[in-house]
Amino acid sequence: MITVMNVKASEGGMPWEDGWYCVTVLGAPLETARPLYVMNPDGTMTTLRLTAAEEAALEQLDPNERDYTPLADTAAEEAVVELVRVADGREAAREVLFAEPADAFAGSLPESAEQCWTEVRALDRELAATMEATAHWPRAPRERRLALREARIRALLTQAANLGDLPAQERLGREAFEAGDDAEALRWLADLTQQSALARSVLAVMGLEGCLPEDMAVPEVSAGSPWPLAQPTLRAFLRCREGLTWADLAPRARSFDLAVRRRQRAVGLLREAAEAGYAYAQFRLARLLGGGLGEDLVAADEARRWLRAAALGGCREAAKALETE
Repeated sequence: MITVMNVKASEGGMPWEDGWYCVTVLGAPLETARPLYVMNPDGTMTTLRLTAAEEAALEQLDPNERDYTPLADTAAEEAVVELVRVADGREAAREVLFAEPADAFAGSLPESAEQCWTEVRALDRELAATMEATAHWPRAPRERRLALREARIRALLTQAANLGDLPAQERLGREAFEAGDDAEALRWLADLTQQSALARSVLAVMGLEGCLPEDMAVPEVSAGSPWPLAQPTLRAFLRCREGLTWADLAPRARSFDLAVRRRQRAVGLLREAAEAGYAYAQFRLARLLGGGLGEDLVAADEARRWLRAAALGGCREAAKALETE
C-alpha cells in the first residue's frame, strides 16, 4: 500500500516533499500540482501511483480536503504539460513537456549503408541523452519521444541490412532475439551462420530453447566458440545444454539408483546455469525440481522461486506457467 504525502495547506506553508510534481496548466502554482516522483535519500526516485480503486475513492472527497494524488492512468499522464521540481521543500525548477510531431524523424532514407550508419550513430547518442534527460517524465510522453527515435533507427538499420550490410543485419537480429521476436530474429540471422559468430550464438540458444524450425540445423557451439552474447553467457549455455541432456537420460536409466544419479547431475548443471542468470535454465530447473524423484525430492517452494526468477528474466514459458498456477 503506497502512502501518499499529505500536502494540504498548513500554517507556515506547504510541507512539500522533494521530488517531481506535474501540472496540467502552464505556469499553474505548485499548490495545484500532483506528485509524480519522490526523491529517496540515496538519490533514486520512487514512482507514486495509486490503484484505480484508490484513485476513485479519493475522487469522492472534497477537493479542498483530500490529499493530492499521483497520476493514475495514461489519460492523466497525457494531460501533464509541465513538471515542477521541489528541492529542500521549495520549488526549484520548472520544465515544459513536449513531444515532436509523429513525422519529426520521417523523410527519405540514405542510399548507402555507410550513410545509414552515420545517422544511426548520431541517433543512438541522441536516444541515450533523451533517455537520461526524460527519466523523470511521466511514462506516456517519455515513451512517445523515445519511440520516434527508435523507429527511425530501425528504418535506417533495415535499409542498410537490405543493402547487404552485415553489422545492420546482426543488430536487427540480436535486438529481435532480445525482444523475444523469434521470427524476426530468424529473418535476419538464419543465413548468416557462415559469416557471423553472433548469428551462430543466437541460433544455438534458440535451438536449445526449442525456437527453431524442426528442419533447421542448430549451429554447433563448444567451449572455445566465439560468444558475443552477454546473456546467456557461454558457460551458462553449455551447462544448461549438458544439464538437459542428463535430464533426458534419467527416465531411460535401467535402475532407480542410476536415474537418481543422472537427475542429480542434471540439477547441478542447471543450477549453475540458473545462478548465472540464464532465465531458460531457471525455468527448466524449476520444472525438474518440481518433479522430484525419491529421496531427491525438493520442496515445491524452491521450484516456484526459480520459476518466478525465470519469468522476471523474460522466459515466456515461465510467465505462462505462473499464470496457470
